[in-house]
Amino acid sequence: MSQLLVNKLSAVRRKRAMITALTAATAAVGGVVLLIGLTMLLDWYFELPRYVRAAMLAIELAIVAYVVIARIVWPIIHGPDDEDLALAVESETPDLRSRLISVIQLMRPDAVATSGMSTSMVGALIRETEQMAQPMDFTRVVKIERLAQIGTVAAVIIVGFGAAVAATAPSSITLAQRAMLMNVAVPRKTIAECLSGNIYVARGEAVTLTGKASGLVIPSEGAVRLDYATGGSQTFDMTRDEGSKDHYSRVIENIQGDFTYTILLGDGHSDEFKVTAAIRPAVSNVDCQQKYPDYTKAGTVKRQTGDLSLLAGSRLMLNITANKRLKITKTGEKETNHLHLHGSELDLPLTVNTTDPTKLTVQDAGQPGMPLPAGTTGFSVHLVDEQGVPSKNPAIYPITIVPDNAPKITISNPKRNEELVTAQATIEIDFDASDDYGVAAMNLRYRVVDAEGKTSSATGDGLAGTYFKGNDFAKKEMDRVDGLINFGWGAKNPINAALGTANASVRWTGQLQAPVSGEFTFFLVTPSSGAKIWFDGEPIVDENGAPKPVTLRAFQRYDVKIEYAKKSTLVPIEFQWQGPGILRQTVPKEVLFSVPLADKNSLVASNGMAEKIIPLNVATNKSIRGYYPWKISEIASGLPLGSVIQWRLEARDTNDVTGPGITYSEPLRQLRLVSDSDKKNELMQKMGEQLTDIEKIKEGQTENSSRAGRLVTGTPQNPSLDLPPDQKPPK
Repeated sequence: MSQLLVNKLSAVRRKRAMITALTAATAAVGGVVLLIGLTMLLDWYFELPRYVRAAMLAIELAIVAYVVIARIVWPIIHGPDDEDLALAVESETPDLRSRLISVIQLMRPDAVATSGMSTSMVGALIRETEQMAQPMDFTRVVKIERLAQIGTVAAVIIVGFGAAVAATAPSSITLAQRAMLMNVAVPRKTIAECLSGNIYVARGEAVTLTGKASGLVIPSEGAVRLDYATGGSQTFDMTRDEGSKDHYSRVIENIQGDFTYTILLGDGHSDEFKVTAAIRPAVSNVDCQQKYPDYTKAGTVKRQTGDLSLLAGSRLMLNITANKRLKITKTGEKETNHLHLHGSELDLPLTVNTTDPTKLTVQDAGQPGMPLPAGTTGFSVHLVDEQGVPSKNPAIYPITIVPDNAPKITISNPKRNEELVTAQATIEIDFDASDDYGVAAMNLRYRVVDAEGKTSSATGDGLAGTYFKGNDFAKKEMDRVDGLINFGWGAKNPINAALGTANASVRWTGQLQAPVSGEFTFFLVTPSSGAKIWFDGEPIVDENGAPKPVTLRAFQRYDVKIEYAKKSTLVPIEFQWQGPGILRQTVPKEVLFSVPLADKNSLVASNGMAEKIIPLNVATNKSIRGYYPWKISEIASGLPLGSVIQWRLEARDTNDVTGPGITYSEPLRQLRLVSDSDKKNELMQKMGEQLTDIEKIKEGQTENSSRAGRLVTGTPQNPSLDLPPDQKPPK
């Protein structure tokens, strides 16, 4: 074994591996830089799509990988053996001839034994070869000319690439970024940016496309290119937005199909974006069910959208089907799909079925269906699809809210509206009452008035007035009762002294009792726009002073509230009315009550006595035929003769939602308390009247019989005999 020869061959092996790796690396670097430059150049001219740039980058990486594996790693692992290296050295050093290869071969294990040579001869050959190789540089066999050539070419490429990048920066930097697949635009003198992006629009609508210019050159106008999904393209001018130096827009009308678009500004253009034209969401079917109020016991019935006449208090349950998938609202988001109630002007959310987003239902307060507030005249369905496109001009489904009619009462006995009764009499009251859904209660209401039957109350004291500083009814200053609401607010008025001349407000409350039944109109006469009036909670004069007539029942109480606010100096205000037999005038103190009556339905007599109630025990039913024997002795004790008992029947229905509905028998009936003799005289008078009527009937029957006899016998007739007395000729 010759260590000298082994070391020299190892040096050759190392140099050869290094030169091979450097040559391959230099070539790879030059090639990759060249490909990057080529990619940048092609991208500048053709704006290569991302997949093409990705393919170019993949080629570059493949080259690097090949060089590393095939030209660096592989030669190191699988480099030439000693015999190959010895042959290479002998080819460059003829003096060694075949000595070096022979020595290398003889240095193998068992090589001497198999060669037939003696050990001394082999040792002599090795020593002779070592002496010859000692001064020689075996590494000369590894040539570097190819490395120099490739390095020169690579250096030229790299230097040229660097110079080009430096000369064209920052555009070249951007192109290099694109070559590395960064999402940046191709650099131009004008950089075009699309601001409107991808758009989802309803078919037939207009869309506004917008862009922005930046860079070295800002053009005065631009363009937008539309490429239609059906084929073909169009280019439209874009004008600079008014008041802007770098924003541009174009409105495209009546979108009917999908297209992509690109903003063109100067020498630059934006990325491509898409406009999707979709049909608007709309209702394709509405399934309606009416859930009657529980008190009706009518249950739930199917209804058609063209026949939505619904009982007040009902719930309307809807199952709606849309023509496309709808947006499902996430938890915490405001519901976009909703139902609008016209008339009452309320919006109710619609719940989209998560399994089938074309199905919707309506719920309110956790219950299926929706209530029907007073004033509702219809509903419309407003939808939003998954992309956010809303419905447009939805159909309005009309609703008629039918009030629950109050019960009906008919009194069949007593026959007359006024009867004379004794203290021991029993009045037999026969009545019929009916209601669409059931009469729940019947009452006999009565009151006792004076002998003359006077019922107009003279106990009114006016309305309770609460006075506030400021026109927002917040800071109360004082309370008092005002008999007449008729104020001129003179400078010396005590109200001014208490509230000052700055902002002030007054609220009057109480009840009003009309002397007669009929239609009344109320007025607030004031130049102020801050005056309002309510009857039983309903406004009857708005802020513009327009009156709304109301129907009042005689001697029944009605809640009244008047609000008046001034913004500077106090201006006059007068509360007026007009009605049956009443000319327009200030509402008198006598019909206004500052202390409300608990039972407003009660009629009040002149002596201040309110009605008393006798319950008539009846079973709830849609139709009731009743009988009540009213013993006058139960109420007549201590009453003087001539006292009048006014009475009426009251029927209440089962309506516990919007009612109950209440009906009173009309007209108000009277019982006059008389002595036994007076009652007897009345009966005798009635009998006399009936006998007189009988005699008249008999006389008429006799005359008719005489005429019939003359006609039968043919007896000549004197025409004048058949004439009335005032038409007979003179004798």
